[in-house]
Amino acid sequence: MSPSQYHRLLDRMYLLLRKCEPNVRKIARANRKDVEQAGVSVVGDLFAWGTAYVLQLIQAEGFLSPYLSFHPRPKKHDLIEKYGTIQVAGEILKPDIDLLIYSNKPGTPLVFVNMKTSLRERAGQTHRWKMVLDIALHCKQLKEKYELKYQGERPIKFAFATTNFYDELNKPQQRANIRFFDFVYLARDDRPIPSSVSRFSQLPEDLRSLFPL
Repeated sequence: MSPSQYHRLLDRMYLLLRKCEPNVRKIARANRKDVEQAGVSVVGDLFAWGTAYVLQLIQAEGFLSPYLSFHPRPKKHDLIEKYGTIQVAGEILKPDIDLLIYSNKPGTPLVFVNMKTSLRERAGQTHRWKMVLDIALHCKQLKEKYELKYQGERPIKFAFATTNFYDELNKPQQRANIRFFDFVYLARDDRPIPSSVSRFSQLPEDLRSLFPL
């Protein structure tokens, strides 16, 4: 497959998740697990791991920098501990990150990707962290008011990707929420996309701009 064909796989990620969901629910019922919770957890893992795998295939074709690393579900990664932690009056505030992308080259940004099948799934929590980060970096008055401490030695780009299973991108409140992200992607090719939203296949192009070859 060519890099462009791999790009298109990102736009069809929703098909993979849809096809896997019935089997996930069946296995959860057989093991007497919470079906809804198991479905959300496993499908979320597939979204993150599947995207990382496709990006690695695109990287292997030479389209992306060989210095890039892709880490799905990186809850305890050292870079998140160091650059994704904001102190609020002594308490800790961390983002909800499903995929961490970074380069080993110094001075390059960290890319945090929040991935959800629905905008109902804690998307609000994620964009609030981004707002607090912006305050910590750019608003001295509010930073002092809320006692924010942040070690901002490395730039962060925050992206949001969704399969939009419930067509929530058409709702004004949800469109307002996603304005706080640096990049917003729709991981399906059977729906029109609103302005300010890109196809998920645009992600490799954006990474190439952030991390030139």
